[in-house]
Amino acid sequence: MSNDLIFLPIPKKIFEKAGLFNPSTGQYIQIDDNNPQKLLFTAEQIKTTFATNNQASYSLTASQSIPADQIAIKIKIDPGISEYLQAYQLTINPVQILITGSDEAGLLYGVQTLRQIVSQRGSEPLPCLEISIGLIFQSVA
Repeated sequence: MSNDLIFLPIPKKIFEKAGLFNPSTGQYIQIDDNNPQKLLFTAEQIKTTFATNNQASYSLTASQSIPADQIAIKIKIDPGISEYLQAYQLTINPVQILITGSDEAGLLYGVQTLRQIVSQRGSEPLPCLEISIGLIFQSVA
């Protein structure tokens, strides 16, 4: 299913999983961070991409009290996911999408990958998969 998707940059590994994610209007994009304001732009990009592609209309939240079954997409930063800067993990399963960045840049790259998938799928359900990418760009000292 992910074979018909085109990515830029090309992930080294894509792990396909069984099932499809069917976006559902009325659910939430959860910003899981102590300072959610810094990730608001990133969350807005996801919201706009799903709405533009007739997938779903999501509300944004930073609340931890929203029931798990109402969270369609969760974004967070966890430096522990990789030894590299700018790393991310994108997991799409039948009930939720999780994007974790090792830093803000990594999270943004993960969101851009999700946006590529949504844009290419249009109004079709998204394939379940997992993508992990380490260092994207290396600074020269």
